[in-house]
Amino acid sequence: MNHTVLTTRQAQQITGGRTPLIPLEYESAVKSLLACESLNEAKYWSDKADALAAWAKIYRNDDAGHAARRLKLHAFRRMGQIAAELRPGGNKSPQQDSSGKFISGAGSLKGAKSLLREQGLSDRKAVVARKLALKSDADFSKLIDSKYVPSIQKIKDLSDDASESWRVLSGTMCKFAQFTRTKKGTRLVSGLTDKELERVRRYATEIIEWMDEFDQALQKRLPAAR
Repeated sequence: MNHTVLTTRQAQQITGGRTPLIPLEYESAVKSLLACESLNEAKYWSDKADALAAWAKIYRNDDAGHAARRLKLHAFRRMGQIAAELRPGGNKSPQQDSSGKFISGAGSLKGAKSLLREQGLSDRKAVVARKLALKSDADFSKLIDSKYVPSIQKIKDLSDDASESWRVLSGTMCKFAQFTRTKKGTRLVSGLTDKELERVRRYATEIIEWMDEFDQALQKRLPAAR
C-alpha cells in the first residue's frame, strides 16, 4: 500500500499550524499489548503499529516511526508467547507402536509456529515471532532500546549478538544490492529528464564518496578479521 508523504507545509496546513498529534501513545499501547491473552488481540496491535508507521511516513515524524517499529516487535513477541502457551508442542517427535502406526497424543510435530501460520502469518513471520518470544527480557529490551530498531523483515537474519553497525547496514545494503541486480543504471539514466540529471548526479556523487570511504575502512579491517 502506498502512502502519500506530505511536505512539512502541507502537514501544517492540515493541522492549522499545529504539530500533528501522534494517533497512538506508545507506552500505553505496550501495556495493553502485554495484557493480551489471544492472538487476535496481539495481531490488532501489530496492525496498529502498521497504521502508526504509515502516519509517521505521511507526516515525516521520525519519533512516531521509531515507536511504530518498537511496537511492532512487541506485538510479534507477544504473538510468539501466546502461540507457545496455546500450543506448546512441536519439539517432540511422533511416536509409533510396533506395527508402525502413530500413537495418538504421543508427541506432535505441530507447535507454536504452526498455530501462527494458521492465524495468517507467513512462515518467515512465524519464525520471527517465535525468535522474539524466546529472547530473554534483557536481550529484548536491548533490541527495543537500540538507536536503530530493526524491522520485522530484518529480525530473522539478525544473530543475537549482532552489532549496532550490522543492524544499520544489513537491511539497507541488502536492499541496495538487490536493486542493483535488477535495475540497469544506464537504462535509468537514459530515462531521466535534463532537469533531473543534475540532481541525480549530486546524489550519485554523495553515494560514491561515502562508498569509497566505507570501502577503505573495510579493507583496513579485513586483514585483521581473516
